[in-house]
Amino acid sequence: MLMNTVPNLTIPVQQSLYITRRQDHSSAKHKIQNSDRFLFRTTMEETSSVQGPNTLFSPYKMGKFNLSHRVVLAPMTRCRALNGIPQPALPAGFHIAQGIYTREQVEAWKKVVDAVHSKGAVIFCQLWHVGRASHQVYQPGGAPPISSTCKPISNRWRILLPDGTHGTYPSPRALQTYEISEVVAQYRQAALNAIEAGFDGIEIHGAHGYLIDQFLKDGINDRTDGYGGPIANRCKFLMQVVQAVAAAIGADRVGVRISPAIDHLDATDSDPQSLGLAVIERLNKLQLEMGSKLTYLHVTQPRYTAYGQTESGRHGSQDEEAQLIRTWRRAYQGTFICSGGFTRELGMEAVAQGDADLVSYGRLFISTPDLVLRLKVNAPLNRYIRATFYTHDPVVGYTDYPFLSEASGDLTMSDGPAGYPCKKPATVTVDDFVYSGLGIAGNTSNLIKAAVTPAFTAQFPGVNGLGISIARLDIAAGGVVPMHTHPGASELLLVVEGTICAGFISSANTVYFKSLNKGDIMLFPQGLLHFQINFGKTVAIAFPSFSSPSPGLQILDFALFANDLPSELVEKTTFLDDAQVKKLKAVLGGTG
Repeated sequence: MLMNTVPNLTIPVQQSLYITRRQDHSSAKHKIQNSDRFLFRTTMEETSSVQGPNTLFSPYKMGKFNLSHRVVLAPMTRCRALNGIPQPALPAGFHIAQGIYTREQVEAWKKVVDAVHSKGAVIFCQLWHVGRASHQVYQPGGAPPISSTCKPISNRWRILLPDGTHGTYPSPRALQTYEISEVVAQYRQAALNAIEAGFDGIEIHGAHGYLIDQFLKDGINDRTDGYGGPIANRCKFLMQVVQAVAAAIGADRVGVRISPAIDHLDATDSDPQSLGLAVIERLNKLQLEMGSKLTYLHVTQPRYTAYGQTESGRHGSQDEEAQLIRTWRRAYQGTFICSGGFTRELGMEAVAQGDADLVSYGRLFISTPDLVLRLKVNAPLNRYIRATFYTHDPVVGYTDYPFLSEASGDLTMSDGPAGYPCKKPATVTVDDFVYSGLGIAGNTSNLIKAAVTPAFTAQFPGVNGLGISIARLDIAAGGVVPMHTHPGASELLLVVEGTICAGFISSANTVYFKSLNKGDIMLFPQGLLHFQINFGKTVAIAFPSFSSPSPGLQILDFALFANDLPSELVEKTTFLDDAQVKKLKAVLGGTG
């Protein structure tokens, strides 16, 4: 994560329920700046309780908010604000994270919040003070950034500078004890500003090696006053911030993010589990004292560590990570959000096993604006380009990733495992989503007296990446589609004319077959051998649909007898005699 801080005391904001995140302070006037967004993609409709196990797509009641599913857009730094003000487009200027400490910023955020609310979503503003994770160039008068310590972040980490280069982190200035109350007051004011701008609530960023985390972790905090040493002292700053903000705007509008086991920006602790439990114990107690629960606790998975700079870094075993999260989840009395390296499968598993109420996604949302839909239908995701995460371009890497409805395949490019690359949105037309080829009967003047007219990606670019396709099947009287399989998809066959005898063989060699009449449908599971035969006296027509835009096809007879596999091998593997094999090869065009 990249953080640009402006003044001496730095608090950022992020958004994804929509949560905005960042605050900055100057030595003369502490300011709160908003860097990223954290958005809960949810509707505001009332949802009733649903029987059965929860899934990633089950409704959830988070305090006073009724959410239509459990997928959350996490706060992310994008560095696309001009002079700390959110923009519809980004002209030349000093591009940093969005702020929430000036009247101009509050007014600008109202437009963003209104747009989010118009879509039925909930948006929180994340208050984020980066502390020592800054640079003099971002501080008033070139002053050092502030922290709990005078120790700098090690040279293994780099900070992005305004000229596009990367520098080392400077030595920070440890806050004097009396200054800490000033920072707490600025969190409080930032929260009030966020509510005035229309945000539904705020998230206090106490994670990932930023200012609050610099107080929490004993690998950083070397103070000897009441804010250092024992866990109780190290938790004091966070709890003062939470209490001040909750008292100002209401506990039911406040979320807290922590990452006890994360070593981002050298934020290590000798006992992450105890640290997490200590924070949770104090949050539970505060909720009890205030007579209201916080909106949620947001915890980053241990797998997001320094190694998480790669796409699949791990730290500790999966069992250890799972147990750590479960320990915290069971201890916290309220809504529990997990984040950090989640895939569709991991998110589904976390909710199903009760390890999380909600799951937040970051990088996947950057490249896939309709992530919830794609996760739900298990459609391929757009691949994100890390090099464009923090650039200042208002379009490239920011708003140019296509929605699923715009994912029409570019057939001039090479096909890949996930299908064809998507066309540029400007080149997509309505014709990409319309195909008229299935109105024409196929030519059944062939050996099997059957014809398939496909509407796969190659014929119908609009299905690219959607996980669906369709075809037309014509079978003349006496015709047959021999035993075959679709390696890449399950098939649903709808008969619209005539009668077709169809069936499949399960992996246990159980045969399921039946005569299908007009209006009947039959399912053929992915990869299983199946067939269709027309025993009638007229042409039969059916429309098979598939769970992939490229289902693939392998016909057993042709696989065995229409190639150059030596007859001796075919005889050995099929128990047929030489004459039978040669006859079938002659009929189907095989050699050898």
